[in-house]
Amino acid sequence: MFIPRGFCYRTFKRYDKALADYKHADELLATSYDENNSFRISLLANIAGMEHQLGHYAESERLYRKYAEGTKRLYGDNHLQYIDALGYLANAEAFAGHIQQACNDYVAAVGKLKMLVQSRLPYLTSAERESYWNMVSELFQNMAPFALEAREYQTGFTRVCYDGLVLLKAFLLESERSAFDLIRTNGTDEDLRDYSTIASLQAKIRRWESQGNSMADSILTLTTRIRQLEAGLAERCRSFGDITRFMAIGYQEIKDHLGDGDVLIDFTDFVSRSRGRIYAAYLVDGRQDNPLLQKLFAESKVDSMQVAYPDQYYESPYGDTLYQLLWVPFKDKVAEGATVYYVPSQMLFQIALESLPMEDGTLLGDHYNFVRLSSARELLDIRPNLNVDLATSTPNAVLYGGLQYDMEAADWEAEVRRYEISPLLAVRGDMLRGDSVIKPLPGTLQEVSAIEQILRSNRQTVECFTGKRGTEESFLSMDGVAPRILHVATHGFFYTPEEADRTNYLRGYRDAMSLSGLVMAGGNAAWIGRELPEGVLSGILTASKIAQLDLSGTDMVVLSACQSGIGRPTSEGLYGLQRAFKKAGVKTMVMSLWDVDDMVGTELMTAFYKNLLDESYAMDKRKAF
Repeated sequence: MFIPRGFCYRTFKRYDKALADYKHADELLATSYDENNSFRISLLANIAGMEHQLGHYAESERLYRKYAEGTKRLYGDNHLQYIDALGYLANAEAFAGHIQQACNDYVAAVGKLKMLVQSRLPYLTSAERESYWNMVSELFQNMAPFALEAREYQTGFTRVCYDGLVLLKAFLLESERSAFDLIRTNGTDEDLRDYSTIASLQAKIRRWESQGNSMADSILTLTTRIRQLEAGLAERCRSFGDITRFMAIGYQEIKDHLGDGDVLIDFTDFVSRSRGRIYAAYLVDGRQDNPLLQKLFAESKVDSMQVAYPDQYYESPYGDTLYQLLWVPFKDKVAEGATVYYVPSQMLFQIALESLPMEDGTLLGDHYNFVRLSSARELLDIRPNLNVDLATSTPNAVLYGGLQYDMEAADWEAEVRRYEISPLLAVRGDMLRGDSVIKPLPGTLQEVSAIEQILRSNRQTVECFTGKRGTEESFLSMDGVAPRILHVATHGFFYTPEEADRTNYLRGYRDAMSLSGLVMAGGNAAWIGRELPEGVLSGILTASKIAQLDLSGTDMVVLSACQSGIGRPTSEGLYGLQRAFKKAGVKTMVMSLWDVDDMVGTELMTAFYKNLLDESYAMDKRKAF
């Protein structure tokens, strides 16, 4: 009873009372058990934690060391509980002023945790991987704030911290993609069928979950079935190869792939009790032995700007503030004209560094060559030039545009004529703010027609889906036979669960992968709630569906749609269309961070493809853009 009362005191920050209760509990246990008893060893961590809260750092360090030694005796030095104990000890040592010892213990804990994860990963299903990673990843998440407090800005310890960040970002995505690659390459037809069945059952569960508690029993039954299928698939996967190879990529491999003068800025974040979310970044320079860790700003500074729309970030005075926060700390460390690779974090996924204005009115992108990555691992496989095989039987390019959103042909043609007459143009998104019928986008028909002509004149094979042909089903049929270029000009969407509750199709969904996507031909029926057969979700192509496809043959996908680059930011990356296409295996994505004006989108994309196919650009995607 003293232990739970101590926990209550601790919760309400009565640390002196909590410490007294924990100590008294230990005195009671000591009458029957020696110091090797598991109850007494676990209680040591509670006592040490309260000593820390009361500022008794030397005593806290002594107790945490005793706790670590006890867990090692009980469980061995490769057990998760001992690894956690080492992490606590490192923190206590740092507060006690023993920085070098603290860094050594933190490095030891991280090394052991990596080996533990690597040994367990092949035996876990995807659901188990997620819960396991959520349980163990805190040690990696705390490395940046630990290094900043310890003033380890550019040392060997900073290098270990950066290796932890690389592992942290997109761990679940990389492990799932590695497993799928092994199944696709080495699996049998039965393995591929099981993988497809799992994806189908997961989609059904998401649909049932959106209906509240009425389908709870059915959800439980399907979940059990998925676990059985995944367990069998995971068992067979181990014989196909190693799904943990991505874990070997760290600072050295990334640094070796930087060109002369190039740099990588890898943003990270952590939550401070007093200041909220804090941003920092690692600067990787090929000439340095260790990365540089730079503390940046509190998210509250950006929130206080009260920017209403994401494109306002680049207007004065907002753009000036972001320039000071995001670029000035690196200004003297990056040479003019250098290629700057950068990996965003949390709210920084919404901001394009290259578009920030400088003091002289030019843009950052005028002075540096920016390359945005979703993970630093992508640097190892980056290819600037579009790779097109003219001899393949699969079309070099598949284009979607001028889609008919479930209207009668006459109505659709009338709407197109009305928009072509009026200079007031449609926006490729924002369905929830307009009327219930999704507006046609006449500019997209003009866009794909122009792009088709450009491609064909350069001997590229093209398949163009317009009008009623541009369906969700036609898109999903590209699974395993994807083109090199995939261009989609349509309405895009990303909604929060609260916004989604105002629609028929998305009401009740909570996961970001179901709340972001593209509207294909026939989309109105699902959107405005016309009766559809059970399980038929016509015309709404969600990120969760795209993520299940094999688009590994696609070198570049262009989403000429609103907010296609937006999603829900997490420590794992951005959940939405970006994650979906990455998981599907696409190499490069062209996406939008804000609303796309129909006519301007058409002009931009036409110019882009003209550049891309121009001999002077030599199929360089980034230069053409």
